[in-house]
Amino acid sequence: MKHLLTFLLISFSIILFGSLLIAETTIPGGDVSGVWHAEDAPYFIEGNITIPTTEQLTIEPGVDVVFQGHYKVTVNGRLTAEGTQNDSIRFYPADETEGWWGVRFKYTQTNEQDSSRVVYCSFSGAKAIGYELDSWDRRGGAVGCFFSSDVLIDNCLFYNNEADYGGAVAISDSDIIMRNCVVRDNYAEHDAGGIVIRNNSQPNIYNVQVTDNRASYDGGGIFCCANSAPTITNVEISRNSSLDWESAQGGGVSIWGANPLLTDVIINDNSCFNSGGGGYITSDSDVVFNNVTISRNSCNSRGGGLYISNSSLQLSNVTISENYVDATNSDWAGGGGLYIHSNADVTFDPENRCNIYSNYSLTNTRNDIMTHEDINCNVILDTFTVMSPTEHYASPLANFTFDIQNALFEPVNADLYVSPTGDNNNSGLSADEPLQNILFALNKIIVDAENPHTIFLSDGVYSPSLTNELFPIANRNYCNIEGESRENTILDAEQTNRVIVANEVKLSVKNLTLTNGVTDNYGGGLWIDDSDIILDNLLITANTAQYYGGAIYSRDSNVSINKCSFHHNESHWAGAIYTSNSHFIISNSTFTSNLADYHGGAIYSYNSDVEVINTICWNNLPQELSIGSSTYGSSTLTVTNCDIMGGEANVEQYGQYATLNWLDNNIDIDPLFVDAENDNYLLQENSPCIDAGTAFFEWNDVILLDMGIEEYFGIAPDMGAFEYGMTSIEDEPELPMSNRKLTNYPNPFNPTTTISFSLTTNLHENVRIEIYNVKGQLVETLSNLPITNSPNQQIVWNANKFASGVYFYKLVVDDKAVDTKRMLLLK
Repeated sequence: MKHLLTFLLISFSIILFGSLLIAETTIPGGDVSGVWHAEDAPYFIEGNITIPTTEQLTIEPGVDVVFQGHYKVTVNGRLTAEGTQNDSIRFYPADETEGWWGVRFKYTQTNEQDSSRVVYCSFSGAKAIGYELDSWDRRGGAVGCFFSSDVLIDNCLFYNNEADYGGAVAISDSDIIMRNCVVRDNYAEHDAGGIVIRNNSQPNIYNVQVTDNRASYDGGGIFCCANSAPTITNVEISRNSSLDWESAQGGGVSIWGANPLLTDVIINDNSCFNSGGGGYITSDSDVVFNNVTISRNSCNSRGGGLYISNSSLQLSNVTISENYVDATNSDWAGGGGLYIHSNADVTFDPENRCNIYSNYSLTNTRNDIMTHEDINCNVILDTFTVMSPTEHYASPLANFTFDIQNALFEPVNADLYVSPTGDNNNSGLSADEPLQNILFALNKIIVDAENPHTIFLSDGVYSPSLTNELFPIANRNYCNIEGESRENTILDAEQTNRVIVANEVKLSVKNLTLTNGVTDNYGGGLWIDDSDIILDNLLITANTAQYYGGAIYSRDSNVSINKCSFHHNESHWAGAIYTSNSHFIISNSTFTSNLADYHGGAIYSYNSDVEVINTICWNNLPQELSIGSSTYGSSTLTVTNCDIMGGEANVEQYGQYATLNWLDNNIDIDPLFVDAENDNYLLQENSPCIDAGTAFFEWNDVILLDMGIEEYFGIAPDMGAFEYGMTSIEDEPELPMSNRKLTNYPNPFNPTTTISFSLTTNLHENVRIEIYNVKGQLVETLSNLPITNSPNQQIVWNANKFASGVYFYKLVVDDKAVDTKRMLLLK
């Protein structure tokens, strides 16, 4: 009778299109069993359906099960849904916005039946979200197994499903088999973006890909808890994230009071907001990792690769590499590879040794491994980053004993050279043997207050896609970064992260382009914290911050900016530069087309002291400059010899203790760029900014600017980052020579000066001195000069017929430019 009633409840509609016969079957809800045939598909589900305890439902290959509302399938009996590789079974909703409620296996192991089998099926669009729901119905968007061990899930695809816990699959009090599956692009409102395993479950998960899932809290890929003990073998856990809350942990896998065994597992490219980018282990867990790779994971606090506390972990043939911590709080952040917190016990297999190398933290200390202060750890490795670790690699160093067989490299106490065409197997000690990655060079170099060094970057693009560069670049204390040329040495973050982070460091950065940095908080181009920084001859363009400082965010720092250009940077507050409790000296720089929603398109000074000298601020929105103070702080903005669009009226002031010092010689006149629409910010020859700057500026008894005459052309420096005429006589490459010693005396002079140089007769034949004016025009040539074997050859130039100003003299030997110097005629 029951089979008859079931049959009567099922209605069929047949639609004839030409000669093609298409069947549709409507299931109104209630109990179901029997066989769903392919020729009667698709099956439209119009209510919650249940497979009773003693019944079985078989679904044939090629059947689509389409849910017409938010309905579920409850399996108390047996479900056999076995598709084939070429003819799968699909479960999905008619309306993706409404979704459906998934398949729920409940208490099936008590039925003494054969296993339910779900093979070659796909599940999408399921939603199990809502506090009003039964706890089981909030777990496992597509499939939930509760007290149901007799379930096989094989060769199935789970995608675009949602749940409060376990976006795709929930396993509770069940020992199911799940193999050869793909779990991707699922979401959990709380924990376990992909799979949640809980309550004493011991599932066997084999050959499964868990990728691109997301959880708001813990376990972007997999979440194990409540004394579960899964066996996870040959599984990839990649590109999962738990980023929605500040406490979110375990981007790849999160383990709370569970005892999993992971063998032949890849945990790569996962991320979380708090700790444990690859994995997070806590709450008396007992975990074993065999032959596991943990690489390129990230977090914002501790343990970029792996975090463990109050638990035990056995590591055998595990590699932890290229993970990082994106945090700058040096008091507690770190452990780019591994962070071992309180009451944790980590055991390294002495036979099947592990590897830990090339991890880093934005603190640029304790890059590879870090422990809590009360933890001691015996680290037994095949390969570590270096053979003799320092605090840069492991911290606190006294908490570790090391047994290391191999090192990735030997640190060097010298300048290093990097090129996009280089190789990290090179020495890096010369431009002929450059390294390839800046991060690698930062890890390799030895620097301290007594041994400051520079990393020299040759021209080219340094980016994730072209050179496998990892951003942000975390500068080390006393390690300067210098490019070959501003326009051609390019650090391109490709919108993966900030470009540079400087935290508790003293250094300089010069001759670079910083572009395509992005952050969801502060400082798209540079984050500067508690540092003394010199920024010289930089182009900082097309960087974005969600909150403060599209180009630069600074707090508690001293920053000197000279000859820098800021264009097309954006943020909510301060399009280009935001300063907090900092001191900035900005000279001879150009700010154009930077955009903020509020407070200073170019510069926003908050509780800071900022001096702006010889600088152009033009076409920045919502206003050029902004100065503000809090109730407990003060802010001072001093502007002199600058071209500010809109003048003093275009400077925003707020706060009782905000002071603007608008000094003499500021102008509000179109600077006449050569071609601003195409980002050519050189000055035209009739620009009002030419010779409108100052070479010397003293403020509050402190000399802030003191330029020598060799640093500018004309009678005074120009406003902006580019001196007019600066490229006119520099286009011709000079011949490198060690014995030229080109100079003139006196300098300044009136009206004669003696130009001297040193050459040898056996090497050179024809010599001349060419004299140029400030516009780069040749005004006189002194030729047919004698060459002797004396230490100096000399020629006197009489400038009686020339006007006062800056002139340049070029030494040309055998028709090749050797050197160029400048001199000042004062009449």
